[in-house]
Amino acid sequence: MKANKKDIFTLTTITTIAAIMLAFVFTSTRDQIELAQEKLRQEALSQVMPFMHSAYERKIFVFQNMEVPIYAVHENGELQGAALELTSKEGYSGNIVFLLGINKEEKITGLKIIKHAETPGLGAKAVLKKWWGQFLDKKKPEFHFKVKKDGGDVDSITASTITSRAIANSVDFGLDLFHEYLNNNSVKSQEEKKNGKQSESQNLKAKKRNFIKNIL
Repeated sequence: MKANKKDIFTLTTITTIAAIMLAFVFTSTRDQIELAQEKLRQEALSQVMPFMHSAYERKIFVFQNMEVPIYAVHENGELQGAALELTSKEGYSGNIVFLLGINKEEKITGLKIIKHAETPGLGAKAVLKKWWGQFLDKKKPEFHFKVKKDGGDVDSITASTITSRAIANSVDFGLDLFHEYLNNNSVKSQEEKKNGKQSESQNLKAKKRNFIKNIL
């Protein structure tokens, strides 16, 4: 009986230590993975936003019932552009996640795929600038962000129309989203200026009233 209790205690101790070690390894590995992913994201943001000369501000913008992360860059209070983190669910082998850079003129400044499972040698070629470079400096409505099979201007990757369509459609969506985002920011800026002028006017009136009271 004593031997059994000793064995149970030993087994419990070993199991507890093993569990603690596994938890430590899992946490450590998870943190390293997150740091590596964040480093890749930072590098990708620099690539798609050549206008980024200062820190960016991350926001979540809701458009067409979808929450999209936006990395906005401002200089002297003026929006220079942003990167959108877009996810297409129309990929051939699953979701395609990419960053899309757009400047304040609503022209595309870069595209970087950060996650995909497309077929090597076919859809996976979407990561190459040789293909996505056709989007650079393009904007709506001059350029139609649909594959040519759908009546647009986008050249599809050979034998990978599904992948090409998935990204082109998401780029089109991203440009519409950014246009809406710009309009919202413009309205806010005008409201802030208007409120600022009203506040300044009210302060001047208050000072005049106080000045008259002091004289009387």
